[in-house]
Amino acid sequence: MALGTAVVLYGVAQNDLARSLGGACLSMIALTLIALVSIRKWTTDTHAERGRLAEAMREADTERGRSVAVQAAMEVERARIRRDAAAELERMEARLRAERQAIRDQLEEERARMACESLGIAFRMIKAGLLEDRPAEEHGKVIGFPGAARAREEADCDAAACDREVSRP
Repeated sequence: MALGTAVVLYGVAQNDLARSLGGACLSMIALTLIALVSIRKWTTDTHAERGRLAEAMREADTERGRSVAVQAAMEVERARIRRDAAAELERMEARLRAERQAIRDQLEEERARMACESLGIAFRMIKAGLLEDRPAEEHGKVIGFPGAARAREEADCDAAACDREVSRP
């Protein structure tokens, strides 16, 4: 630029128009180059943007770290809930098995009591003669075996034992 100004001044001093115009053109080119370099520097200066980008990256890293920590805490909590649910399920299954067994025992006891009671009732009805078959017609006479009386006495003893079990509280 200083060179263009010097050429313009020399052209004016020598009264030479061509040198003056050449010096002016040289000055304009120098000014244009200076302006272009300044504009380029101004448009491509990324110092502030780099600072903002670095800050944003630090914040993103911090947020990512928090996110990972929260995700790990959630996974630990899910695992704890799964363990608690499995333990509760196991406790409930054990209680259900115990209740089923108690109900089975109670039903077996009730069935045995009812069987003894029905045998006792049947025995009393036989003894009272309420269950004797009344044959409509006699086709023939059946000869009884001598051991039949003994079997009847044993049945009476079994029924009496069952009556004693039924009468117990």
